[in-house]
Amino acid sequence: MMVMTMIPSLPTGMAFAAAGDTPDAEKTIIDNGDGTYTLSLDIVGESEVDTENTKANIVVILDRSGSMRYYVESDTGRYGSTNDNPPSQNNVYGNNRRTLYDANHNEITNDTTEGPVYYRTGNYPNYNYVEYTGKRYANELRMAVAKEAVNDLVTEMQQYNAQVPNTVQMALVSFSDRASTNVQMTGNLASITNAINATGTGAINPDGGTNWEEALQTARTIANAADDDPTYVIFVTDGNPTRYGTG
Repeated sequence: MMVMTMIPSLPTGMAFAAAGDTPDAEKTIIDNGDGTYTLSLDIVGESEVDTENTKANIVVILDRSGSMRYYVESDTGRYGSTNDNPPSQNNVYGNNRRTLYDANHNEITNDTTEGPVYYRTGNYPNYNYVEYTGKRYANELRMAVAKEAVNDLVTEMQQYNAQVPNTVQMALVSFSDRASTNVQMTGNLASITNAINATGTGAINPDGGTNWEEALQTARTIANAADDDPTYVIFVTDGNPTRYGTG
């Protein structure tokens, strides 16, 4: 999974008393009795701190191409592959998912098993166990990982809007063969989460090719129509483009 992010920092500024303001002062002088004097001058002033959040617009571009159905590669994953391709959800791209077993020949049912693993050949009860040395995969789809990352981002940005509404505005673009705008630029960040988590009609499901070009063009159109706040793009994809222009 490749995630490119460009996120603004939210700096603070400080403001002090204006020039010409007179601070409170107290002066004392003490005769030391030897022809010298001790002069004390106490000045009491006030400073004012003003904190201001820098506003930002964020366009999230989410890949929904067919390869987002693949399982995530993991060094300790529970699955293997029967060929050089990663296994896919519901075997959409072929039944190449390989069940793996530990050194005691127990099926691996977690994604944390280290050390040698094996796959099984033959028929019951005469199974043979062969060490598996290929890539391993966790029981998690690329699309699920990507959606979780976007939802985590929304949660973080909502903290700023809870302090000052519309500090952060966001839009959502998804793409496969073609790009589409799922959510226009808005300060209602819950609408981004709703679109990410949608099921049934309107759900963001993986299918088709990978058209970076139209996705970026769509994001630029949204950015150009937004207000004058800085706009940042977060691009989430798992591979290089396979489609261009209008598909």
